[in-house]
Amino acid sequence: MLLVYRPGAMPEPHATIARWRHAARKAGLPDLHVVAALTFGLTDPRPIGFDVERQAALAPRPFRVYRTAMAGWDNTARLGGRGTVFHGATPQSYEAWLRSLVTTARLGHTDHRLVFVNAWNE
Repeated sequence: MLLVYRPGAMPEPHATIARWRHAARKAGLPDLHVVAALTFGLTDPRPIGFDVERQAALAPRPFRVYRTAMAGWDNTARLGGRGTVFHGATPQSYEAWLRSLVTTARLGHTDHRLVFVNAWNE
């Protein structure tokens, strides 16, 4: 699996993903599962060649989605006035959110029981 945080910034995503897949096969892997983070306005990863998306929101999509939980978020130290802050997180609300995502993932296909945890360093 390869997760790309900002896939919309890739100048030639199809060609790049093809090179990554070739390198994975050459290294003896059966294939590479390429995941796009829905960031910076990207709403559908399929037209730029990605297999699936990783996101925090719960809106239904016509393609596979891996859900993400975060304990909180404040990237204003890095981005200043352009940053985003999600505040009000508590250990209890984070635990409930993460448990819900894990339960949902467990009900899914055995090859795709994944949940991402985001931004411990922000």
